[in-house]
Amino acid sequence: MPAGSLVPDTLLALRRWLDSSHLKPGARLPSERALAVQLQLNHYALNRAMNQLIQEGLIERNGYKLTYASRKRSHPAGFTCDLVLAWRSVLMPSYRKVARELGINLRVHLWHTLEDAISLLQQMNPSQVECLVFDPPYAYPPSSWEPAMQRLLQQGIPAVSIRQQANNIPCVLANHGKAMELLQTYLRNQGHTEIALVTIYPRATSSIEVLDAWRGGCATGGFGDSARRVLFQSGVHAIREDVLVLSNKLVGEWENVTAVINYSERYSFMPAFLQHIGRHHRVVPRDLSVICLGDMKQIQAAVPSVSVARFDIPLIHETAFRLAQRMSRMKNELGILPPPACIRVDAELVIRASSGAAPSFVPDADEAASHSRPEPQRMPYEVDRQELESVSRRTYDLAARAEESRFSAVNLSEFVNRPLAFQRGWLGDLPLKNMHAGRHVIHGVPFQVLGGAARNECGAVVFHSAINIVGNSQKLPDSITIPIGQKARALYVLHGCGYARYKHHFATYDFQMTGSKSIEAVPLICLGEPPPDDEDAWDPNSTTANIQDWWPDLPHLDYPHSRRAPIFENDSEDTRYRHVYLYTLEWINPKPDVEITHLEVKVDSSHSTTLGMLAVTALK
Repeated sequence: MPAGSLVPDTLLALRRWLDSSHLKPGARLPSERALAVQLQLNHYALNRAMNQLIQEGLIERNGYKLTYASRKRSHPAGFTCDLVLAWRSVLMPSYRKVARELGINLRVHLWHTLEDAISLLQQMNPSQVECLVFDPPYAYPPSSWEPAMQRLLQQGIPAVSIRQQANNIPCVLANHGKAMELLQTYLRNQGHTEIALVTIYPRATSSIEVLDAWRGGCATGGFGDSARRVLFQSGVHAIREDVLVLSNKLVGEWENVTAVINYSERYSFMPAFLQHIGRHHRVVPRDLSVICLGDMKQIQAAVPSVSVARFDIPLIHETAFRLAQRMSRMKNELGILPPPACIRVDAELVIRASSGAAPSFVPDADEAASHSRPEPQRMPYEVDRQELESVSRRTYDLAARAEESRFSAVNLSEFVNRPLAFQRGWLGDLPLKNMHAGRHVIHGVPFQVLGGAARNECGAVVFHSAINIVGNSQKLPDSITIPIGQKARALYVLHGCGYARYKHHFATYDFQMTGSKSIEAVPLICLGEPPPDDEDAWDPNSTTANIQDWWPDLPHLDYPHSRRAPIFENDSEDTRYRHVYLYTLEWINPKPDVEITHLEVKVDSSHSTTLGMLAVTALK
């Protein structure tokens, strides 16, 4: 094993290398992979250690580019702000830049999941935290993290949330409702009467505000039936299916629509949509105007250029820091925190090619009518690690009654095509650091997971999709035939999926006997992100879903013959709640006296949802 395979050793080695290299601030560092080879360090451990140095401000990351920042920064004595932020946030450079400009010593704490974020807030020590800014998960309602923030305020910690509002929590927000009214007023002045909205699901305050303002503006702005023309994006990712659904609607039931507004939080599929819609003979902006609420890199690079209601993100960050600093100052002067304040930042309208020529336009103040805000919808979430771990210990009835000797592992070594713990080693651009090779007992079933520590020691069978195409230098399969060769009472599959679309049938397990005759075919249907009005989605006995995206921000449920398996990251230094979800599938053989010759797995590779299989176990 390479030296420094543990994160503390690797961190020490990196510090020594930086001290001995005499780098000047702004100097470019080798890539992480090149540096791991040069220093003979484990790449995964180096990545974790590098993240620690980035949090400390010693190293700066811009994409894959690493630069030396040095420790020599001037900060006002005694003023430090803790920032609790998503580890993949594209806003990190803005936070750091604004903090430098304000002379703030910024301590960054990165969360991966909701549970991780709550745990970080709960660990804050009042004697060590001067003030705190929290950038919460947008996919969950404020009720999920509000108690943790309230506890900080009760302990006397000046705490500010950003972009999301909760009861009695100081906050700085982008005024999404006002921005929507601004866009609708602009489109009405341009002569549009039939418009449509593409948005994320209304769970967080920002997305609820957008939908509420949309409906109110359509009702009062002369947009006819447009209030009902709402398409919800499939989830946190921008995927091909969303482009197809919107394009088909615009040449079908929405053929009279002349303008589309898009609101996305992290990913927008508008650039791909602009390329695709021309095939349906609707030209932007001649036949269709497109305008976005919020500006992001994908939108800025789109062709044609896209009109936006743009928020000054650095101003929002600066306002949050200054509000936290003011609260800290008043606490020191008065001994108590001031009453909670809520500051809203309005959007600027930027007209570009996607909506035609820009008229002389000033929004009418009378149009900014306030609308009542509905209560955020609650999503199921869990914050207790012991409870999450107990989910994986709940056994299937058949498995609970079976002796160990009745289980046998099905050999997948011929089919594995991707490693687990390397970059791009799992379903997408992230490794599955949570699952190590070897024996795992999940839901009462022993599973043998293959693979190893090396890049070429594959442990997963990943299938071809519109997003995942190549594995182990070869094209990923659309189908495989796995030999079983035994009679079995049941078969169990440990698997996961990514880029899940709502109730989408994306693959099939076909259990077959001699002569390639099917015993039974089981469709794999992912839950995805259920729309707000689908009550059946939360009833495991009525929905058709039996698997879900591995990403923990989506809702996860147990079903009669498939169950969620929270898998925690194997990191002895970090015992918080970092986890992802795999699923198990139980197939009870209706013909237990007939030999199962093989299992045929087929996927629909034209769709984005990707299947990854880790193990199969037979119950004799």
